Amino acid sequence: MRAVLLIAVALAVAARAYYLPGIEPVEYEEGEPVEVQVNGLHSLTGVLPYTYYSAPFCKPDVLERRHEALGEILMGDRIETSPYVFNMGKDEKCRVLQCGDPRDRNMNAEKLRTLHKFIENNYRGYLVLDNLPVFNNGSLIYGGKCKKMTKQEMYEYQRGYALGVPTRCHGTKTLVNNHLHFRIQFSRPVSDPTKHRVVGFTATPFSIKHDWNEDGTKIVGCDEKFDMLGRSGQGGGTPVTTDPAETQRIGWTYSVEWSHEPSITWATRWDSYLHTSFADTNDRVHWFSIVNSLLVVFCLMTVTLLVLVRSLRKDFAKYADVLAQLESPETAAEESGWKNIHKEVNVPPTNMKTLIVFVSTGAQVMGMISVTLIFAAAGFLSPANRGGLLTAVVLLFVVQAFVAGYLCARMLRRFCGLNKVWGPVVQVGLYLPSACFVVVLIVNALTLKAKTSTSLPILTVLGLLALWLLISIPLLILGAAFGFSALDGKDDTDKQLLLTEGQPTRKIPEMPPMLSDVVVVILPALIPFGALFLELRFILASLWQGMVYYVFGFLAIVFTLWALCAALTTVVVIYYRLCAENYNWWWVSFFIPSGCGVPLAVYSAYYFLRLGITTVPATVVYFCYMGLATLAYIFGAGAIGFFSAHVFIRKIYAAIKLD
Repeated sequence: MRAVLLIAVALAVAARAYYLPGIEPVEYEEGEPVEVQVNGLHSLTGVLPYTYYSAPFCKPDVLERRHEALGEILMGDRIETSPYVFNMGKDEKCRVLQCGDPRDRNMNAEKLRTLHKFIENNYRGYLVLDNLPVFNNGSLIYGGKCKKMTKQEMYEYQRGYALGVPTRCHGTKTLVNNHLHFRIQFSRPVSDPTKHRVVGFTATPFSIKHDWNEDGTKIVGCDEKFDMLGRSGQGGGTPVTTDPAETQRIGWTYSVEWSHEPSITWATRWDSYLHTSFADTNDRVHWFSIVNSLLVVFCLMTVTLLVLVRSLRKDFAKYADVLAQLESPETAAEESGWKNIHKEVNVPPTNMKTLIVFVSTGAQVMGMISVTLIFAAAGFLSPANRGGLLTAVVLLFVVQAFVAGYLCARMLRRFCGLNKVWGPVVQVGLYLPSACFVVVLIVNALTLKAKTSTSLPILTVLGLLALWLLISIPLLILGAAFGFSALDGKDDTDKQLLLTEGQPTRKIPEMPPMLSDVVVVILPALIPFGALFLELRFILASLWQGMVYYVFGFLAIVFTLWALCAALTTVVVIYYRLCAENYNWWWVSFFIPSGCGVPLAVYSAYYFLRLGITTVPATVVYFCYMGLATLAYIFGAGAIGFFSAHVFIRKIYAAIKLD
């Protein structure tokens, strides 16, 4: 127990301390321009992100888009140029955004309806400065006057800035935040104090109705005497609304405040961002999850060691005495319990090939997750590397096809006595990847219609198809070829398994209600899921609400404990079913730890209600992706259950002498 806690602390510290290797700090001279980029519109309660200029904002003269990595494209990140102009160390009291098209300031009814829709659906504007995302500076919606804030909105630090104040917070009208006050932190390297490095980027939004000159071409009063707090709607000034009945000419302005922070270095500049993330607001929750999982594992290990081992020892001793006293094997057959089905328990079911396909797919999923967590906990998948985590997940799933093919070949030989049978091997490369590709096509069709930023370009879709057909499938076949060739001339059939043709003829006794098939594939799955669901809350907040998730050390520990819970739960349930002379353990062991995905599906539905999604496209996208995650969960947990049950059965039947 002490060793596990030490490892937990080490991984948690490692997840915080390491920064993505290979990125050099960017240094600026005093007064040098610092580029600001836009990174889309995301909602705290919605699902579908949009490009930043989907809203009627000021666009620069030249609109350029940065080349995105695969993970960024899949997540909907679209980084483009902005009209904001920052100069290192130069404060700005009030500055007017120079729109490439002056007509961007004129708001007709259609533009106002678009703004109204984004604001009422809690959309936030994402900006990027020197690879740092902008965060809200801690002020609650409309100065904390909103009494109907959602739980997500109650967190003081949130990524992006609010586009406006919804009607439910203002009371009468929807306000537009047309003025942003930026606070940028910088530090000076010890090696060259004349240089500056950006180490922080926050923004406070305000709704300010500016005064215009007589011909309506220039904003009046946006100068060094500008009173930001006094002019805003929160300070008693007149705000900007989305009322289409009013003639609107919105002036987009901003102010800049530079702050020297010698205590923040380039290597630690992400710490303040990560500490404001939803996953970091409750360190105690992470530790509670780990301690809770440790207690569950300890209880299961106690049951396994004290109950199973003692029972097995008694069974072994009693069985040896009976065999010594019995005069014939026929009399030994009358002995009841798990020993009496030593032949039937080793006969694979008729659909064993399908089970092998499922288990091999699960092994591929578990390999992908394990390697991803190793890289993430070591700091190679820092949030600073945009889209790096999702890119790693996709590529590692493709690479793990080699492992899946190898295991599939080994199991085909061991359990079915088949050599160089390629049908099940190809099925491993088709089941889950084809489900993923179908989901991608469905979601892409919806997002294209909704004109969101998650819609994939045709080249990206073709690239994913190439990864599947030209890399994953060949690696799968190559792994199977290695598996089959390693067995040439060898008898790889399990020495402890007495494989026979046909199905057993022994009738399975009626099972107690708690050992019935329906019960054992639903209720026991709650034990491993209980070790996971607290951390799952933070993961879903990162996926669907734009929160930053970085506590991969905690996640690695929870994942390990979850795997132990899944394995031990399966062993305990299978043992008691064997004691009841139920030898159909093959498929049951696969579904015990996952519960057919029911716990995850129920939690996904509960989280959907928390999000408050109202649009049909967003609902379909959410359940498509969560359904895919549930399917992967079934495969991964099923592989753990099957292998743990198989090893357990081999051990207990190897300890007795069979006729």
